[in-house]
Amino acid sequence: MTGGLSQRIQRLMAVILLYLSPLFDQVESFSDYSLQRYRVESSVALRLSGSDFLRHNNHDQKDHRTTGDRVPQITTIDSLDEYLDFLRGNDAEEHNKLTVIKFYASWCKSCAKFGAKYRHLALEEGDQVDTDGRVLAAGRARFAEVEFGANKHMCKSFGIKRLPYVHIHKGKAGKLEGFACGPSKFQQLVDKVKEYRDVDVDEILLKRELEEGQAFGNDIIQGLQEDQAMTNSTQSVFRI
Repeated sequence: MTGGLSQRIQRLMAVILLYLSPLFDQVESFSDYSLQRYRVESSVALRLSGSDFLRHNNHDQKDHRTTGDRVPQITTIDSLDEYLDFLRGNDAEEHNKLTVIKFYASWCKSCAKFGAKYRHLALEEGDQVDTDGRVLAAGRARFAEVEFGANKHMCKSFGIKRLPYVHIHKGKAGKLEGFACGPSKFQQLVDKVKEYRDVDVDEILLKRELEEGQAFGNDIIQGLQEDQAMTNSTQSVFRI
């Protein structure tokens, strides 16, 4: 008896929602998503029994909650040891991933604007976790943050004078970049992440060696040219 009454109430509510749905179009504060949800659930309720409808509704809410609860995994660093531990990672795979570390201050307005974009980048490129910290999707980079006020000595030892500031590391290649990056220049960080995230560490090391070799060669050539200029100048003096 009770079950039959519950089912009739569910069907009656569904009919009412169907009749009222045209009125929702006239209410600006009623979102399109909510309107569509009411219409769909009303239609489903007319075809399902009361208990089936409740199971359908609970399942839909669970799926929506799981999607909405995905957050970026951004590690908080509060000491130099934690900084080094983060760079090492928990295993070889983590160690070889691109790591991005943001330095910010809680009182810095530019840091707050930068932080919103940083979280979005971390959600796109880094690990996605649920509210309990379980990894839902592995990313191609790892992200962390350091609060300047709580870690002044460490930040000053890195020579950080402007905020927000970013460090980019990758495995045995070590530090690749370090630069101040305000919210208006955030695309610079995005470009750097895309540049380094999929590049093999050995390729980075080879490129660095070639650049260092080229710089060393340029220094030798410049030194020889200066010596030659000095020799020519001395010879001119003796001729006089």
